[in-house]
Amino acid sequence: MTLRSAGKQQVHPWTALGMLGAMEGSIDIKGGGSLGRIPWIDRVRVGGEGCEVLAKDAEGDELHLWADPARLVLAGSRTTPLVNGRAVVECVLEDGDTIQWQGMLIVVHPPEAEQALETPAVAEAQVETSKRQGDAPKAPASARAPDPSLRQLKLQDLPVARRILAGIAAEMGSGDRAAIKRWQAAVLRGEWDADACARDVLVGVDLESKALCERSGRIQRDLLMASFQRGVRGASRKVRGAARGGSAFLVANLVAVLVYSLLIGTLLVLGRARWQWSLDGTIDDLLKKISGLLGGAG
Repeated sequence: MTLRSAGKQQVHPWTALGMLGAMEGSIDIKGGGSLGRIPWIDRVRVGGEGCEVLAKDAEGDELHLWADPARLVLAGSRTTPLVNGRAVVECVLEDGDTIQWQGMLIVVHPPEAEQALETPAVAEAQVETSKRQGDAPKAPASARAPDPSLRQLKLQDLPVARRILAGIAAEMGSGDRAAIKRWQAAVLRGEWDADACARDVLVGVDLESKALCERSGRIQRDLLMASFQRGVRGASRKVRGAARGGSAFLVANLVAVLVYSLLIGTLLVLGRARWQWSLDGTIDDLLKKISGLLGGAG
């Protein structure tokens, strides 16, 4: 495992904790007896050549670690990382979450949590102040376990919501036009990153605009009624198929009757022209015999 530059900064593999800014996040990477910490400002890629963190046997897969909001995205399908022991391809990351992938153990500290980790003096000063004021001392924020029920995310910070909103904005032409054209060209080239596209397209977009809300409402309605529409359309297809089947059967029988009639007519004409045999005489003789039998019986 080799650590490379993160963002625009060249970081030594064994960067000391004190070099990190108070507001920056960090990523601790362990593996093969090595320990390294790199700043986490925007996105850190873990994988093959060209990534900030190189991993052996990545087989073309990459882990994208986004800092704002903190989340993991797997680019590829051959290998699957374990986040806190659970196999995932995309998830939100919290302070202290561990990622196991390609023999490495990655511990993440998002930017918001990093400030609490690197400024224990502030928490201690608050405790001392409360003691002087006669208040009961409170545990530092970093020492209290976060309550998952109190952790709230804005809708536009969720990867799924951002992707859908970016698609609607691009369709309506309200997204960043340069970003839309750039990502359309990228799709044609076979290059695609849904989260990066969403981030670029949504720059400057008013997510609460009336037009965007109305369009998203119509899409929501269509998706809600999709199963019902499939059922109605399926029944209609069956009716049309039955009607087409009945029409085809009728046409086939009419064609068969016409062919047989043409064949019989051809044989009658040939018998009359070559052997002077007529069906009329045969029918007349048959009628005479029937009449004789009926008259004799009477």
